[in-house]
Amino acid sequence: MLDQLESLDAKFQEIEAQLQDPAVVSDMKRLRELSKLRAELEPVVQTWHLQRNRIKQLEEAEGILGDKTQDPELREMAEMEIPELKAAIQEGEADLKRLLVPKDPKDARNVILEVRAGTGGEEAALFAGEVFRMYVRFAERRGFKVNVPTKAKPTRAGSRKWWRRWRARAPTPCSASKAACTGSSGCPRPRPRAASTPRPAPWR
Repeated sequence: MLDQLESLDAKFQEIEAQLQDPAVVSDMKRLRELSKLRAELEPVVQTWHLQRNRIKQLEEAEGILGDKTQDPELREMAEMEIPELKAAIQEGEADLKRLLVPKDPKDARNVILEVRAGTGGEEAALFAGEVFRMYVRFAERRGFKVNVPTKAKPTRAGSRKWWRRWRARAPTPCSASKAACTGSSGCPRPRPRAASTPRPAPWR
């Protein structure tokens, strides 16, 4: 994994240099391609740089702790830092493994979500609205852009139609890491609302 990370780091630095080239800047197609590639590599490279610094700090702390000629207080500080650094390195290694998982070509594509109210009258329409809001918040928390192409004025009598007409456009939220989701489809499942729970106001 180390060789792969170093290779990606070198590739990232090369792209950075190319983006400063006037010939690339004037070529919009090439500029878009390099900018997209840079955006894909940046999280991996940043995480790797942070991990590399942690490893260096751990080596320095272990060196201080093993050197009995060092000041006792300094050795005590190093001894306290070592467990924290080891835990951070272990967490960073897990992050890097996740980031190095091969990307699905469909990850960058949009998805259209339509929530329809089933049988149950107004209560079913209100529940559909609650489900829709859940997915919208789920996407927004992950930085996805949500667009509602069609809207209708939300009224109590027309709430069923209101929820049926909503569509959210956003990148597939669960394709990168299904560990963060629940349900067989990799997306969160709505919790049944208790009978005593107040009905939510129409979402705007």
